[in-house]
Amino acid sequence: HNATLGEFALRLTGSSDIYDRPGRGPLSTINYVTCHDGFDLTDLVSYNRKHNEANGEDNRDGSNGNLGYNFGIEGPTDDPEVLDARYQARRNLLGTLILSHGVPMLLGGDELSMTQYGNNNAYCQDNDITWLNWELDAREREFLEYTRHLISLRNEHPALRPLRYVESESPVPHEPGFVSWRDADGSELMPSSWARNQPRVLMLTIEPTSPMAGDEWETLLILFNATNDDTVF
Repeated sequence: HNATLGEFALRLTGSSDIYDRPGRGPLSTINYVTCHDGFDLTDLVSYNRKHNEANGEDNRDGSNGNLGYNFGIEGPTDDPEVLDARYQARRNLLGTLILSHGVPMLLGGDELSMTQYGNNNAYCQDNDITWLNWELDAREREFLEYTRHLISLRNEHPALRPLRYVESESPVPHEPGFVSWRDADGSELMPSSWARNQPRVLMLTIEPTSPMAGDEWETLLILFNATNDDTVF
């Protein structure tokens, strides 16, 4: 996807370019990565295309535009490198969702690493394609704990749940205080940087001088690295 840093920052902070109207704030937007239609989170990083043969419509049903990526192997695999990459991608996607301003929507089962085996239109299935599996292996339990940790972070820090937008028309450099946007080298992002789509790295700092009542916490620092390589911040 060719989204720019500016577009990403707008989504991260509640999509004010879409929802900023009188009487509205970040809570006007629902953020989600997966929902009841389309791939679940595990399948989003395990399949490049839908596999709806079990639905009896010759795989014609369901959307063809799933934005899925299988990391080199379609579907289940024992390849440790592929499994590690998929696991990291799921953590990245869920972390970005939960740390974004707005109302996060989590698909039930994603926290349990549920798979529908590539079926993106499984409303007609009443079997292990759609049933939740509560018998988790070690990595699945770790992912469940990671989900709980993200939710606890969101609950502990009101700055992750603002009632007002932290910016208006587009992300701009801010005065020291509530929010600042920085590049990987720590420098504040200038207006010209928002139009870039490479490298996909960004730092967001939220200071304890937030005007939110009863908000007592240290500075929050959130790092995003959407490149394929390790990045030094």
